[in-house]
Amino acid sequence: MVSSPRRGRSPLRLIRLAATALFLAALAAFSILPQSFKRRLATHGLVHDGIHIAAFLTAFWLAAGQSKNAKQAVLWALALLCFGVSLEVLQTRVYGNTLEYRDILDDAVGIGIGAGLWLITGSMRKRQVVRGRR
Repeated sequence: MVSSPRRGRSPLRLIRLAATALFLAALAAFSILPQSFKRRLATHGLVHDGIHIAAFLTAFWLAAGQSKNAKQAVLWALALLCFGVSLEVLQTRVYGNTLEYRDILDDAVGIGIGAGLWLITGSMRKRQVVRGRR
């Protein structure tokens, strides 16, 4: 039986994958910082919400940016939402604080905005390809 050769990954794709892994690791590390440190950063209110939205929008853009179809992008969105929920649950276990549902909602909003931008830019790329072929 002859196996098909494994498709190689492009260097850009590997760089994007490494950047995604580093970003998610940093996101996890910052979310588990002690409350005293978080208070010094004064991340509360709208700033706190904005940071969650921006962080998960960026995470989605990095992770799903190379997705070739909507199914891959949806899987990334679900994985990132599970990641966000896991981080919030971990914070409750480590520090004994209550589960912050608003943070989970902010994470979902960031992922949703990222997915919307992914859809818009993907459809724009498809139009450019179609116009280029005519």
